[in-house]
This record gives sequence, C-alpha cells and structure tokens, in this order.
Amino acid sequence: MADDDGDHPDGVDLDPATIMIDWPASRTEWIDRIEAQLIPRLVDDQRFVNADALIGKVRRLVALLGTAPENRDYIRALIEDVNEMATAAALLDRMEAQATLHYEPPLAGTKKRIDFLVRSDDGRRAWFEVKSIRPSWDDGDASWQRFERLAADFPGNAKLIVQREFAGAALAGQAVKARWGFLGRTADVEQRAALLQPEDHGPVRLVLCSNGFDWTESDLEDFADFYRTGVFRPDDWSRNAIPLYLEENRIAFTRSLAGLCYLQRSYDAVFASHFSFDVSGPDFNW
Repeated sequence: MADDDGDHPDGVDLDPATIMIDWPASRTEWIDRIEAQLIPRLVDDQRFVNADALIGKVRRLVALLGTAPENRDYIRALIEDVNEMATAAALLDRMEAQATLHYEPPLAGTKKRIDFLVRSDDGRRAWFEVKSIRPSWDDGDASWQRFERLAADFPGNAKLIVQREFAGAALAGQAVKARWGFLGRTADVEQRAALLQPEDHGPVRLVLCSNGFDWTESDLEDFADFYRTGVFRPDDWSRNAIPLYLEENRIAFTRSLAGLCYLQRSYDAVFASHFSFDVSGPDFNW
C-alpha cells in the first residue's frame, strides 16, 4: 500500500514530468511488428490477390519516414495505411473461403478508387472505403469558446457534458470534430459510390477507423442511425448542430451507402481490436 505522502509503493517518487518516452524507438518497434505479424497475415492469404500493392505502399512510406522520423505527414499517412491493412485483415477474417479481396481496383470511367473490393465466387461485389478520423487535441481557450457556442444550441434533453478544468475543451473538441468527420467522409464516399458502372455495382460501405480514445463506436452510433433513417435519435446531442453543418457545407446525403463500419486499432497495435459491421445504436423503444 502506498504511504500517505503519495510516494510510489516501491518507495520511488514518480513525477509525470520526468517520464520520458522514446517515440522513435517505439515507432521502430511497432513497424517491426507490422513486418513480422501483419504483413505475413495478408501475404499468406491467397484470397488477397494484390496484397503487394498495399504492402509496397506501406514499405515505401516507412522508407520515407526513415529519412525524416519527425515528419508528421509521413506519420499520419502511415497510421492511415496501417488502418487499411488492419481492415484488410478484418475483412479476410469474415470472407467466404472462395471470395477474393482486391485493393484499389480500377473503376471504369474515372481515376478515383474505392479501397477494397470483395468479390464472391458467384461474381457478387461488395466495396469498402477506409477512412481514419483523428481529431486533434486542443485544450485552449479558443477551443472552449467554440464549444460554448455550440453548447448553447444543444437540445433540452441531450447534452455533451465536459468540465473546463479537466481538459473539457479538448474532449469536447474531439467529439465535435469526430462528428464533422463522419459527415465529410460519408459525403465523399457517396460520391465515389455514384461513379460505379453497372457492371461494378454492389453495396458500398464506409469503414471509419479510431484509436479507441479520440472517439469510440458509441460516438458513431448516433450518426449511423441518422444516416440510415434520416431521423435523429432523441438522445443525440448533435441533432441541432448537424443540419446547420450540412447546410453550411452544402452536403445532401443520398443515403446510398449500405452501412457504416467501425474499426478500432490503438496506435501501438498492428491488428484491429474491434471491428463492427453496419453500426447502429441501441433500441430503447423511444
């Protein structure tokens, strides 16, 4: 048991300010595990017919990062690409034995791509676009003031409750930015889905990736229900803010996507810890 003076139970005083993390070494160890664990999972499954296209992309980025270890653009891109690899592994775990997985197959009549195509043995197609949502952490006064302006329009029965003295600005900002991210990513994928020619038609799904801290599946549930039905859940704190955001950004959903999926992978992991297909909120029989 710790002493009353707050010392560490082993008798060593711990000051968080003195804790040092060797981020480059940690990142190198993570990349080594990608090579040792995730890449073999993709290469060894013959159903992933062009795994090398995705793996080569990741290895080229790792090489660039080796020349500039602190380049934030390279780090961000690597996180997003590994989320794609983790999604591929999750899809392979769900696919039928005779199905095949294709990375960024060409689409007729356009240079745009959809990340993954799953083709069944009988020729049926299913498409998956992967997007990572990583809202920035900003606990400044300006961030808090933006939250207060938004909070003034919260519905009477549903609010996003945070405390300023406990990183309230940053926590609220991440929740709000994640919601805006859902809107923008979904609109983008709807546009890609509309480019599919008749011979390529099949359900299109959006896989939204999180580290499990910035936002969670429960954050996606409200939006997923709204996207599917066009009606906000009564307990959705953002139901007054979203219509305004859609209007200001000239977004009008066609609701053409078959579903929204959730993939959770912490930054130091190589595989997803959780993958939910066609997310929806709980049924409380309002």
